[in-house]
Amino acid sequence: MSADDERRLERLWRLVGRELELDQAHDERASKQFLKWLATEARSNQTSAEREATESAAEEFAMRMGPRIKALRIDRRMPRQALDRRPAPTVCGLGDAIGLASINHCAPLLDMSVAAGAGRALWDEPCEEWIQVPLSLPENRYLGLKVTGKSMEPLLESDDIILVKLDAVPTEDDLVVAQRAENEYVVKRVAGISDSSIELESLNPSYERFLLPRRKGVILGIVIARFHRSPVST
Repeated sequence: MSADDERRLERLWRLVGRELELDQAHDERASKQFLKWLATEARSNQTSAEREATESAAEEFAMRMGPRIKALRIDRRMPRQALDRRPAPTVCGLGDAIGLASINHCAPLLDMSVAAGAGRALWDEPCEEWIQVPLSLPENRYLGLKVTGKSMEPLLESDDIILVKLDAVPTEDDLVVAQRAENEYVVKRVAGISDSSIELESLNPSYERFLLPRRKGVILGIVIARFHRSPVST
């Protein structure tokens, strides 16, 4: 078996092993050992043509299952909650709205597709709606955002609403809202962190990973809650 074959095989059994890790009662080490043994035994009885087909199938499996496993892991630790959405009692810029909303254990709500429009800073965006912050969360600076686009499917769909804890320090596997360009804010998964940069990825494999510098203001905050869609409260 070539070094490339070994790497493909290891990548496959580790990927399947991650799915089994979701069951906390399962012995993770035993699972990985068994999967590695099973894959090795299966390949030992294959012809060269069969091995080539297996490798091709493994690559396709990894591409299909990788995003789903990551989405399932995040979904289990951050299930959707009921959304209490209401008109803001006072329409003002985001900078003022955050403080006013926090007094009422709420967060101002913005649409990511229009946030920070051309010639206007994010903190100047007028906020016309609030969402109730879950009572289980402590008082903090929060922001509600309506997601746009397909890059975070299958976890997030366009028009889903997320709650962002502002100024939080992210770790690997967190969902974050980052400023990718002057007037562009995106929600992504943290794939890796180094001393100088942070690597972000979409859950939809059609989108490529990218690096952003680790400096103040690049990460707006961490996504800490997701909500079911609901009409505006009256």
